[in-house]
Amino acid sequence: MIVSNLDNKDPRTWNWQLGENLMADNKPFRDMSDPTLFGQPAHMNGYRKMPYSRAGDWGGVHINSGIHNKAAFNMLTAEGDDGELKLTPDEVGRGVLPC
Repeated sequence: MIVSNLDNKDPRTWNWQLGENLMADNKPFRDMSDPTLFGQPAHMNGYRKMPYSRAGDWGGVHINSGIHNKAAFNMLTAEGDDGELKLTPDEVGRGVLPC
């Protein structure tokens, strides 16, 4: 998401959908801002324990990806009391967070 939006430094205005134009109907298959729109949990309290098999999505690796996608969205769009972003996309992408 960070790479596809390098020219836009304000993540609050990013398109958080993934996979547009990859499916036959041209609809996205993920939304990092709201994973529940595509049947994924957005929080660990919705984590799905699944079997480690093809039918079980190899332990739910794709189904449960909504949890960390939502966490990334929350980090990238978090605002302070002043309405400014708490973290820059560069800080989040590099994993270098201010103290």
